[in-house]
Amino acid sequence: MVEISAQLVQGPVFLSGETIECAVTFVNTKTGNASDRSEYESLAWASAQILCQCSVNESRVKLYQQSSPSRQSSKETTSVNRQTSFVPSTGERGMTVLSSKPTILFCDLNLNPGETKTYIYREEIPKNCVPSFKGQNVKYSYKVTIGAQKVDQPTRLLKIPFRVLSMQGLAEYSVYQEMSQVKPSNPFVQTSQKQPTVLDVALEILQTVTSKKSTTLFQHYQHQG
Repeated sequence: MVEISAQLVQGPVFLSGETIECAVTFVNTKTGNASDRSEYESLAWASAQILCQCSVNESRVKLYQQSSPSRQSSKETTSVNRQTSFVPSTGERGMTVLSSKPTILFCDLNLNPGETKTYIYREEIPKNCVPSFKGQNVKYSYKVTIGAQKVDQPTRLLKIPFRVLSMQGLAEYSVYQEMSQVKPSNPFVQTSQKQPTVLDVALEILQTVTSKKSTTLFQHYQHQG
């Protein structure tokens, strides 16, 4: 028996444009003799993908879904191959808003009894994606979907939910870098300029937007001169 677990390395909340990291661990729970081939566990493949689903209150909101022969044929093919192929939207309600390209973690993995293998899945969240939202009628939810399959067995899915926050101006952060450009520099000292992260840019935008735009002067006097 193979046990699969996953954990988000940087926590469950991300900004649009950040890179998500997910550690996926595969463990052979058998504790037999390593020389016994029957105690081995083999996985054919494993993949990971980011999925964003939009679910609505069907009594109040109706999703527009265009029906065409190509869509119907693809749905029929999906329903036939659902047990052996990687379909991240299996069991989800609503409409798929965002679906990243699937990333193959491995192919043909063999685990000895008690052996553990960990793989890191990395994917950049699009900067123009829809933020996470949960309302009375509409809900946008993000999940990292991990699929794995043993030979001659159906595909198993593991879904890890996370939240995405969006901020206006992250795509054009050059406007907020004026302060770093006017600093004096020493030509005799080698300085390595670090590329700012998405979180650094977001904090700088918040500080610039919320700071006062005009200076205020105060004069203090003493009665004794």
